[in-house]
Amino acid sequence: ALSTVQQLGGAIGIALIGVIFFGLLGAHANNSAATAIPNLRAELTAAHLPPSAVTSIEHGFKVCFHARATETDPTIVPPVCQQFTADARSPAAPPTVTAAIQRAVNHAVSAAERTNFSRSIQQTLFYEIAVCVLSCLLVGALPRTNQTTAW
Repeated sequence: ALSTVQQLGGAIGIALIGVIFFGLLGAHANNSAATAIPNLRAELTAAHLPPSAVTSIEHGFKVCFHARATETDPTIVPPVCQQFTADARSPAAPPTVTAAIQRAVNHAVSAAERTNFSRSIQQTLFYEIAVCVLSCLLVGALPRTNQTTAW
């Protein structure tokens, strides 16, 4: 019975940590995207895009990054991201501009993903430490019995 309870507790604990971690990925997505925006803006401005196009790409990036972070199936591309990709690859734009946009967006995605993962894993570790400390306190609160064994 003890072994079964330990295995069940371990499985439930791992599941809860996973739920917390993936929930935090979605919760931190907007802030993580915001940290990548200044570099994205700089790269797009260096590619000589008009300010209206830069603002549009920034907004599309934020919305798409949040949609990707909150998507439950990583193989699905959210419709918002499909539209963002289509807008960023405008056939009217010269290939050099399209390549510059793609490069800037890829850099921003990488930076935002790193930030999002780091923040989420740090906060998940705080939850794990809190559960460990709470478990130790609860074990210390268990009643003690004096058992003497007769040999």
